[in-house]
Amino acid sequence: MALTFLYPMEVIKTRIQIQGEIKKSRNYKLSNIATILRSEGLHSLYRGFSISLFTIPVFNTLYFPIYEKFKHKFKQDFGWKENDTKLYSLSAAAAGSLCNLITNPLWVIRTRMQTEIFFNSSTEHFNKKYAHGPLSVFTNILEIVKLEGFRALYKGFSATMVGIIHPIIFFPLYEKLKIHLKKNYDKESEDLSTKFIVLATITSKLISSAVSYPHEVLRSRL
Repeated sequence: MALTFLYPMEVIKTRIQIQGEIKKSRNYKLSNIATILRSEGLHSLYRGFSISLFTIPVFNTLYFPIYEKFKHKFKQDFGWKENDTKLYSLSAAAAGSLCNLITNPLWVIRTRMQTEIFFNSSTEHFNKKYAHGPLSVFTNILEIVKLEGFRALYKGFSATMVGIIHPIIFFPLYEKLKIHLKKNYDKESEDLSTKFIVLATITSKLISSAVSYPHEVLRSRL
């Protein structure tokens, strides 16, 4: 539900990130979203949405179990304990690296679909170039491999790998904030209250996103 409502903002963000690289590109910014809607239509801001419905759940479904597996392995092999920064950081880095390797082709397709309007604004051209429907992910992957070779699926991968700094910062900060809030502000509850979990999540997300944001610009432009 959240993805459906917020996806146009994601598309605009991606276009803002790369528009400086393209000569005579449209001027995308949040303040002129009404103009964008009038000139392109709402459907333009949902380009790549079908891929996102597949990509984001796949990434998250893979990431969190792998993160927990690495945590368990590091505890078992090295005797690391909860509240140990290196346990969270290295588990996050390992999980992020593996998931990025698996899902990078999906992010490549999504970015291309979101930014195709810079090269050709025709809806007919877009629908002809990119497949749609349940199997569209695999169809588009095969088409890229056919036309550009397998390596094209990993364009931007180096920048994506820089992006593992996000979970490296997020998870230790999140885990430690939860411990701090439980110890100092929620002592009487058996489990940390929802409001403190939300606070820890938002705080950790804001800080880690601010630090790692430049990698998103690099990944989009590559």
